[in-house]
Amino acid sequence: MQMQTWRERAANGLLARPVLLAMGLSFGTIIGTSLVRFSYALFVPAMRADLGWSYLLLGAMNTAHAAGYLVGALTLSMVIRRFSSWVSFVAGGVLSSVFLGACALFTDAWVVGLLRFLSGFTSASVFAGGTVLIAQLAALHVPRSGLLLGIYYAGGGLGMVLCAGLVPWTIALGESYAWVHPWQMGWLAVGLIGLVMTLLMWLPAHALPPAPARASSSDHTQWQSYGYMLAGYFCFGMGYIGYMTFVISLLRELHWQAWQTSSFYAVMGVCGMFSVQAWSGMLDKFKAGQCLAVVNSLLAVACLIPAWLAMSEHNLY
Repeated sequence: MQMQTWRERAANGLLARPVLLAMGLSFGTIIGTSLVRFSYALFVPAMRADLGWSYLLLGAMNTAHAAGYLVGALTLSMVIRRFSSWVSFVAGGVLSSVFLGACALFTDAWVVGLLRFLSGFTSASVFAGGTVLIAQLAALHVPRSGLLLGIYYAGGGLGMVLCAGLVPWTIALGESYAWVHPWQMGWLAVGLIGLVMTLLMWLPAHALPPAPARASSSDHTQWQSYGYMLAGYFCFGMGYIGYMTFVISLLRELHWQAWQTSSFYAVMGVCGMFSVQAWSGMLDKFKAGQCLAVVNSLLAVACLIPAWLAMSEHNLY
């Protein structure tokens, strides 16, 4: 009973401090995007050098992850209805962290691919489930909704900065301790950090009151009207997933030092932290597909830059 009273008091305190609550929820963004999805790029060079895996196989691992995320996102509404947003959010964090740490225990490509699929599946509960929770919080504090949403989504960039230091350092630590597969220490560290963050986001997620039941509607969605939007997001996904998976490996092939690639990765994270504020004006101005068109165009240019660098390097030799 005393524990319950303490928990209620802490939850009420967080509700009175929405910025602190949003910061707690942002740990879910760090887990669901940075740890589960983006940190993989930092492991690719080490795993390729150690296990002799081809880039095709390493890319297939992230394809499995994306497939798992797709299945998780499509089934998330059923999970939330069956349990709740906060249970889905926290359980997804625990399972994602466990699957990340489990990648350290295996060198078989099929098993690692399965773990990537499972981590993708559970990360949908963390990231998308957290989106539901932050939307509830923003609805309770409408004048500060932009700030709260910005804090939540900035977690992805902050997580990239964290991974830029954590993963290379733990891999180097594994080498110094003469581990047979030094990258395994990196996966263990990422999984452990994920569990710690899940613990930190548990109370903020539980502090939010349950969302009111939505009234049933007889309106039917015209899926045909989403065709161009889905095509645009499909192209966006191909570009940014491919870029984030292999850009670090490409830079290492171009003879960049480890500290240089880590710094590059950290800079991307810092830019991601402030991207919501940078795009907010355009999002307020344009309500159709103009923003997606601009983002896809910039992404295309971003993908061409390392390709141009690689071709220039090849011509030098």
